[in-house]
Amino acid sequence: QALAAQVVTSAWAHVAECCVRFMDGRHGPAVPEHCSSSRRPQDLVLPLDVTLEELYCGALRRVKLNQAQLRRASRSVSQDTFLVRVERGAEDGQQVIFRGVALEQGTGDVPGDVSFVLQERRHARWQRRGLDLYLECPITLLEALAGYQVAFEHLDRRTLYVKSRPGEVVRPQNLLHGVEADWQRFDNTDAFPGQDAGHLKTGDLEACKDICRRKAYSGFTYWEDTAYFRSQDRTALLDSKQKSRGSTLFVCPDPKDTASLRVRRAVRCEGMPALGHPQIRGNLFLLLRVQLPKHIDDMSARVLLDILPSGGAAGAQDSIASAPSEPTLEELELCDLDPTQSRRRHHIATGGNDDASRVVNDGRDEAHPAGSPGPPPPCPQM
Repeated sequence: QALAAQVVTSAWAHVAECCVRFMDGRHGPAVPEHCSSSRRPQDLVLPLDVTLEELYCGALRRVKLNQAQLRRASRSVSQDTFLVRVERGAEDGQQVIFRGVALEQGTGDVPGDVSFVLQERRHARWQRRGLDLYLECPITLLEALAGYQVAFEHLDRRTLYVKSRPGEVVRPQNLLHGVEADWQRFDNTDAFPGQDAGHLKTGDLEACKDICRRKAYSGFTYWEDTAYFRSQDRTALLDSKQKSRGSTLFVCPDPKDTASLRVRRAVRCEGMPALGHPQIRGNLFLLLRVQLPKHIDDMSARVLLDILPSGGAAGAQDSIASAPSEPTLEELELCDLDPTQSRRRHHIATGGNDDASRVVNDGRDEAHPAGSPGPPPPCPQM
């Protein structure tokens, strides 16, 4: 009996010791530090309207928060004024984050972050597409036929000047916006199966082509109801075609064919600077819009009928004034560039090919990373 009592006493002592360890000296169990009741509040996300000039040049914005808005959101911050740095080449939707300065009122929670989301303001004349800039330049019919010269102010307030080549005529093809040649389609064909830059479940082939344009992909394979994107260049896709039952390979148009439809006058390296790579610059495309006269009298019409068929407009270059001589003007050299090829080169130059390992999220479905299963391999020949 004494031995049994000793065993029971020892057992109860062990239970009591465990209870002490568990109760943490309070009326409840001990809570590990990482399971504390304090929780991290949601971050405070605020939009910040920025101009294209600020994204091009960079800027330091002093932003004072609206206290009334913070009270309605039951939020407080450790400071009411923030110096938001807009980096050169920053993109629309990019966030500038201030860590640990947001609190929910009346709580002892761990501070959250304040994030400013850059929202690019629509510009009256300029458009941005990736690193490339587009500027619409109106010219007269006479300038379109006999030569033009255009002076304009860049986003950094430099005054630039360009002129047409001797004898150049602005053709209607130069004015088409977003035109491209036909995509090549190969039925029961694939290239680089399994080497996907991402995939998208959709029945909208035009949406797939649009993703290729924006991501600088050269094509995609469509199998059943899913598009598998290919990041290899166009030539490699065509050289690596192989039979694959049920798959359809779509390859982007030949740049030479597309260029004949939408060549635009361009200035190299006058586009946006790349974020984090200021030495890499996009190109500036000039969209020449011919302003046609609203009315032509009979005498002028007869003169045009006599001149235009004979090609006499070539001698009208003498009527164009000489280039401006103001010292503030900087003359630039124009070249022929295809916008799609320009975006692809920037995509590669900035390490954009690494994006192939990320997802393609177009708001429709989530694409899987590189290496996702592609269409099945060709069936073995019996």
